Amino acid sequence: MAAALEVFSVIADTISIAQFIASLIPQPMVSVNTVRVIAGTGDNTDGAAPDVATFDINGYIQGITRGGQRLQKGADYDAQVKVVNPDAAVQANYVQLMAGGNDALCIAGISVMTDDQGAFGWTGDFGYYCGAPWYYSSTVIGGNNYMPKCVWIDGDASSGIMTKGLGIHLPSFAATAERASSIMMDKDLWCKTDPRFKVFDTITPLQYFDPTPQFQPDTQLDVDPASLKNPANWKINPKNADKIPLIELVSKKRMVDGNTTDTTIQTQGTGFRGKLIKSEMQSHSAMELCESSTSVGPDFVSMVEKVFCDMERKKVWRLCSSEQDVNCFDAEKNVMRGGKVNSRRDDTTGERIVRKRYHTVSTWA
Repeated sequence: MAAALEVFSVIADTISIAQFIASLIPQPMVSVNTVRVIAGTGDNTDGAAPDVATFDINGYIQGITRGGQRLQKGADYDAQVKVVNPDAAVQANYVQLMAGGNDALCIAGISVMTDDQGAFGWTGDFGYYCGAPWYYSSTVIGGNNYMPKCVWIDGDASSGIMTKGLGIHLPSFAATAERASSIMMDKDLWCKTDPRFKVFDTITPLQYFDPTPQFQPDTQLDVDPASLKNPANWKINPKNADKIPLIELVSKKRMVDGNTTDTTIQTQGTGFRGKLIKSEMQSHSAMELCESSTSVGPDFVSMVEKVFCDMERKKVWRLCSSEQDVNCFDAEKNVMRGGKVNSRRDDTTGERIVRKRYHTVSTWA
């Protein structure tokens, strides 16, 4: 509960997501929904720009913009999704992001300016809260130098990231204090109602709510939460295949086929091997990263905690210091020290210390 409060108090107490989106995104052109993807900052958390599709209130696809180009060091990516389907309503109600290639991307935030000037936003903290594969970022969003966590999507699972995309119901993410409390009090209402938010391991058509959710005018709380939780009210619009070939679009990607599953994490692969991030940020805990069953990413050092997290083995080591110069991680030479000179074992546990060589070392300060 404390972790959830920390995540969502920023939304409730500082600045609404919709407000910061409106300041970030340029005014859209006619019949265009602008979806800004905010990547995690750093050489190790950027990746390929995603494909982006938007849908109307009835789950009718409006258009798709192809990604694929590499996002550099947390650069924002603005996908201009044209409403090319003449049968779809102009206002976007749902957005779907799909991996734009085999280069994993960690998403810190998504902000949407719809054609009718509606503004919505989402941060990686929500994905983390709902169990999506996550990592830290140094991307600042909103006020108070706040840095949300980021969530991963990848096309080939080479880094242990099975998630190929995510879908979001935009009206659900207009921030209010009451909604922040609802998220903490009823996790299933937010994390297990697929049309509202879902990460997926196999690309499938987006689900939408039928009947359409109704919100209380002042608080934006759900009028009928039970209806939203009922899978019978989650629909797929059968007309989408006749208008824009979403499945054909995705099938041309260089992706690994797989069965639908609720598990988005497997043993971390080799994609992050040789990469190390050192963070001087107070909010970045190597302990939390190592203890989380859903975290994925490069090895990590918290200079504040003085702790190193071996992400492949999810094992924590103290940094070497004048008080501890064995069984520790040397943050100056970026190597492990064993229990004795030239020893490759922890003399406390007898565990073998794996040699690591880092070709990419980034510092977040």
